[in-house]
Amino acid sequence: MLLPSRLLLALVLGLTSVGTFASPLVPRVPHESRSILPRGWAPVRRAESDFILPLRTGLAQSNLEALEEFLLDVSDPESPNYGGHWSPAKVAATFRPSSESVDTVRGWLAESGIGAERVRLTPGASWLVANVTVAEAEELLGTEYYVYEHADSGHVQVRCDKAYHLPEHVSKHVDLITPTIHFDKQVRRSAEGQSVKSKIGKLGS
Repeated sequence: MLLPSRLLLALVLGLTSVGTFASPLVPRVPHESRSILPRGWAPVRRAESDFILPLRTGLAQSNLEALEEFLLDVSDPESPNYGGHWSPAKVAATFRPSSESVDTVRGWLAESGIGAERVRLTPGASWLVANVTVAEAEELLGTEYYVYEHADSGHVQVRCDKAYHLPEHVSKHVDLITPTIHFDKQVRRSAEGQSVKSKIGKLGS
């Protein structure tokens, strides 16, 4: 059956519009996940969308595949470098994240709305640091953030749900991101803990 010319034209224009304006979805992969919460911790409510998180992105280190070779070089009696010790500066330089990793993660943050003026590279080039809102972190990482409380201490922490996700091309350049699925081991009640608790509001409200 032949379509009326006007209907055919509308379909063609519609398909053209979709091809012009629809941006392809960037595939994401789970980067870190947890199956259970650490003992004593429980979520009490969603974190406020405008709460500020000190987001730290740990960049993948270079030359880790050669670590065993480096160790053997200084521990093998037949090696000319036997007994030698690496200086902290040499260790840092050898395992320093690559410029590609720094640029890739910076580019991803910029494309996600985290401007360059908000992002700082630590002196050792191991971390990219930026203050972001919970809403921004949830969009970046494809997850949800909750306020968690420790049953024994009353200490509270803002952490994400069971997993967080990264674009495939970014994931290989990232070791880990905090705060996400990991909890601080220190859970004693403290003035700092109470300060955080007051900032995120009364629990259960």
